[in-house]
Amino acid sequence: MMRTTFIVAAILIWMSAAALAEANDSNLNLIDNPDFTSAGGVPTGWSIHTLPGCGFRFEVHQQSGAPGEFALINDEPVESALQQSVTLKPNWYLFTAEIKTESLGTAGSPPQLFVKSSTFPIQTMAHPLGWAEDWRILRLTFRVGVKIPEVVIGFGLGNWGRPNTGRLRIRNPTLVATEGQATVVGSPEIDVEDNPDLEKIAETKFAQLYALREEKPAVASNRFAARWTVVAVYAALLLIAIIGWWLVSPKRIIPHTN
Repeated sequence: MMRTTFIVAAILIWMSAAALAEANDSNLNLIDNPDFTSAGGVPTGWSIHTLPGCGFRFEVHQQSGAPGEFALINDEPVESALQQSVTLKPNWYLFTAEIKTESLGTAGSPPQLFVKSSTFPIQTMAHPLGWAEDWRILRLTFRVGVKIPEVVIGFGLGNWGRPNTGRLRIRNPTLVATEGQATVVGSPEIDVEDNPDLEKIAETKFAQLYALREEKPAVASNRFAARWTVVAVYAALLLIAIIGWWLVSPKRIIPHTN
């Protein structure tokens, strides 16, 4: 009886520990260096994309007891982005950050959070509506799977072919697993694309490409079989040539000796 009780208690403890570990994983920030720690240049783990390469600068603000801040500054109409590559397990994820728009031009696209595939032209994004001088939180949910395991997350100003001027400050970026799509579509403060399911988009738009990829092993085996077929044909022709030469060649007469 005591042995059975001990086994049941051990199982319950193991299940509790597993549930706690799973809960901790779901709350784990998957972004590398969310505090924008820098050794004097671009923050570690992050990269900057600009088009063109001039008319842009950035600033990193670090204060004791306060979260680190990164500032995208477009002095000229530029496409600029601070971004990071992340490899994820199949799931829904929530990407959030606090942003502060200190100035903004009117000729291009506004500040935004974005998530895009590293391999396919697939992306989803969110950007604030209206004007606010204070810090505001942007949220963006998306799903990845076996077809879209690696994504680029980041913040942009004047992106997607619409360069803009302005100054954008960013702090407290987080990326955590979530149970499902957090609906913010229709919010009076945030404009979000209707379909954040990157995996489903990939399955729909690139279904034929994936089908061709799955057929590659069969094609390789057929080529291997074809090589052996060619070898067999050459061997048969060689055998026929040898037999034919033996049949038509003059017979040598060996003289008899008395």
